Amino acid sequence: MDVKDYKNAIIYYKKELEQYEDIPSEVVNHGFENITITNWNLTFQSCRTILNIANALEEDGATYYELEPLYQQALEFSVKADNPRLKATTLNSLAVLQEMNGYLEKSSELHAKLRRLNCWVNFLFFSKRNPWVQ
Repeated sequence: MDVKDYKNAIIYYKKELEQYEDIPSEVVNHGFENITITNWNLTFQSCRTILNIANALEEDGATYYELEPLYQQALEFSVKADNPRLKATTLNSLAVLQEMNGYLEKSSELHAKLRRLNCWVNFLFFSKRNPWVQ
């Protein structure tokens, strides 16, 4: 159930993001076991958290000028994480934001990037070179 408490959600997400920044990125003590956390994990999770912050801010009525830098930051993290699906999600969110705010040329450019990325992802997934495809 969505209680629409966006301000508290944003506070929670920002604390979560701060924790990622404080993690030394080698080992974190988690309960009874040590879990190895790589830079990739932190980058991926940071991107997801920034997208959550942007979404909560958008739902709370934030302006384009408040949201656009967050989506750009999330895009940088998605590139660093080298995760095509995360990059596609971020590109799509940014393109929709731009389109909804009248930046049609910027949105069109991002949709073109998204189409190219989707073609590449599909090629990799269905390629015979892909070890997961038999």
